[in-house]
Amino acid sequence: MLTGSFSENNKDVHVLGDALDLTALHHTVRKIMLVILDYLPVDNDAFNILVSFVERIEQAYLGKALNKQLHACHRQLSYQGFITNHKELLIVNHLLNTLSAYTVLDEMD
Repeated sequence: MLTGSFSENNKDVHVLGDALDLTALHHTVRKIMLVILDYLPVDNDAFNILVSFVERIEQAYLGKALNKQLHACHRQLSYQGFITNHKELLIVNHLLNTLSAYTVLDEMD
C-alpha cells in the first residue's frame, strides 16, 4: 500500500511503498501516458508532468530516493519512496482519474 505524508516543512509530500506498489503505480501512469500520446502531441504539459512523475517513481524503486525502515509485528520492513509536492500530486491524481476511462485498467490500477 502506498502512503503519503507531509514533510517537516509542510511543502513536500513523501510517497512511500514497497517495490510492488511502486511498480504498479509506474505501470498505471505509463498506461495513461500512452493515452495522452494517442490524442495530443508529445510536447504538452500533461505529458511532461507525468514523465517527471514516472522518473521519480523509477528513482524510488531503484533505491536512489527515499528509503525508510519501519518496524511492525516484530519485523523490519523496508520502504522506498520519493518526494513530490502537493500540487503535482493533485494534478497527477486528476490526470489518472480523468483519463482512466480511455484505457483498459486491471485490478492493480
